[in-house]
Amino acid sequence: MEQYQINNQKEIIALFKTGKVLIIPTDTIYGLACTIDNRTGKERIYQLKHRPVTMELAIIVSSLRMAKKLVKITKTAIKILRDKTSVTIIGESKVKNLSNNGRLAVRITKAKWLQRVIKKVGPIYATSVNKTGEHPAINLTELQQFNVDGIVYDGQLDNPPSKIFDLATQQFIR
Repeated sequence: MEQYQINNQKEIIALFKTGKVLIIPTDTIYGLACTIDNRTGKERIYQLKHRPVTMELAIIVSSLRMAKKLVKITKTAIKILRDKTSVTIIGESKVKNLSNNGRLAVRITKAKWLQRVIKKVGPIYATSVNKTGEHPAINLTELQQFNVDGIVYDGQLDNPPSKIFDLATQQFIR
């Protein structure tokens, strides 16, 4: 499996555009990622994580404008999404085929390199690199245990995952 750096953005964009599943550094931890129009990639992520399909995957976007195309954004959501910390919001979906339950989890990335990639490929699914219920992978050896098409490695990441805010209950659930 190929390894890339965050400055290999042209290659990363090409991989996403050809339907690949990658491990990428996010604002917090490493994520299993594919574009939201990649149904096969999404299925692979569920298989890699041993995750039930009833648990939705978070979507990372590059801007508030992109988030507004996916979920109904309230004033509270705008305030939270613009926060300096990484917060994922769960809100009412505007796109029918992306959600089983009518709700989506969306986060605006703070990482400039990832913003540039997402502007070229569109929103991406990204979920922690781990089997469901286990600790996220933090280093290259742990990341290499997952059968993906490439790893964008940026050193060890041992941060807490993003906080999650549910717009329906107006509460943080993580």
